[in-house]
Amino acid sequence: MPSTILCDVAIVGGGLAGSLTALALHARRPDLDVRVIEGGTAFGGHHLWSFFGADVMKAHRPLIAPIVAHAWPDYDVRFPAHARTLAQPYYTVRSERLNAHIRATLPALALMTERKVLACSTTAVVMADGDRVEARGVIDARGAGDLSTLECGWQKFVGQELRVAPSGGPATASRVRW
Repeated sequence: MPSTILCDVAIVGGGLAGSLTALALHARRPDLDVRVIEGGTAFGGHHLWSFFGADVMKAHRPLIAPIVAHAWPDYDVRFPAHARTLAQPYYTVRSERLNAHIRATLPALALMTERKVLACSTTAVVMADGDRVEARGVIDARGAGDLSTLECGWQKFVGQELRVAPSGGPATASRVRW
């Protein structure tokens, strides 16, 4: 029998944006009943995100600190005729770490995985199984949607991580400069 779930805020999409929104709401307003509705089995999917230190304000870094898998104090930029080191911190987040953190931080009731969403409005979410979430507000964090009418450009970053074992010790991650 379909049920109606009442909450303060429903977040549709448990990727990076939806998960960080839920974590920020929980940190600032732990009294709110927040539900994160994700179609997959894990929050964050299977991704690797990287960002520059200047991309996140210093006051907001405690929110992301638990999910940072790797951090570097600087990084190299190389072109065929030119190379330089930029003194800008660079961070990487792995989806597995995001998934573990959101599960450890939010109440179990807030985490709704393997839920296919048929429709959502500003105050309701309708699931394929007939369940309905009614909220004071709904945030749709499922992504940009159809971008076929836009002319977009993309930038790719290439990094490499090597795991090497010192003689007699366990493997450790090392940054490779090229």
